[in-house]
Amino acid sequence: MSLTVFDFTDRELLLVIRDAADAEGVTTGDDLAEALGYGEKAAHRVTPRLSWMVRYGFLERNGKGWRLTGDGHDIAIGVLRPSFETGLVRMTLGQRVLAMRALADQSYVRGDDVQAAAVRREWQHQAARRGR
Repeated sequence: MSLTVFDFTDRELLLVIRDAADAEGVTTGDDLAEALGYGEKAAHRVTPRLSWMVRYGFLERNGKGWRLTGDGHDIAIGVLRPSFETGLVRMTLGQRVLAMRALADQSYVRGDDVQAAAVRREWQHQAARRGR
C-alpha cells in the first residue's frame, strides 16, 4: 500500500489523522501507520507524507507528533450543501468550464499557498482516477 496523493486524498488522510489523534489532537506516526494498516512501529512508512502536509500547511508538528492546522481541519471536515451539489450535477459543459476557471482563479492563482496546494493536489488525485 502506498501513501501518495494518488492513493489517498489529503482530505481522506486528514480524517484518519483526526480519528487517530489523542485528546490534544495529536497523532504520532506510529498511531497513523497502525490506523492505516501498516502495523505497529511503522512510522517510517507515513512520515514522508506527513512532512509534506506540514510544508503545505495542512498539519503542524510538535514534540509528540502531528496536529491538524485550521486549514487542515477545514479541508478534513468541509461539506457542500446538497443544493450546491445538485447545482453542480445540473451544470452544462460551458458552466462547468467557467466554474473550474473561477475556482482555479480564486483558489490557485489568487489564493494563499495552502489553498493553491489543496486545490492542486485534489485535482491531481481526481485526474489520476480517470486513468485507472
